[in-house]
Amino acid sequence: MSTAFFAEWLLQIGEGIVGRPDPDDLRDTSLIQIPHSLLIPPTHDSLQQLIRFVYNTKLLNAPTVIDLSTRAIVCPTNEVADNINNIILKSVETDSRTYNSTDAMEPNGKHTSDLEGLFPIEYLN
Repeated sequence: MSTAFFAEWLLQIGEGIVGRPDPDDLRDTSLIQIPHSLLIPPTHDSLQQLIRFVYNTKLLNAPTVIDLSTRAIVCPTNEVADNINNIILKSVETDSRTYNSTDAMEPNGKHTSDLEGLFPIEYLN
């Protein structure tokens, strides 16, 4: 299975080249047959195969922001996403970093009260 083939297939879907109209919704929906070469057969290590396909071993050993931002595994629920993220994080061999955030604004200067309305807590979160 080739990432180049997969990318080209996705582009063809987006351009409307792949797929046939859905008889129940002719305007907005097409039925798409996934090529057999893109399917991962259900086995004991299917999830690992998917992870290796999306995030190859080289990337997992030396991840970069640019490489990670161009890849994703779409999940049906947050629980599934958390499970996959935990598996991926366990396979990354570099040191981890923790970035902390804040949900409050520190007063600084004379006109701080004017700025508080610009940064409501729901935006800081």
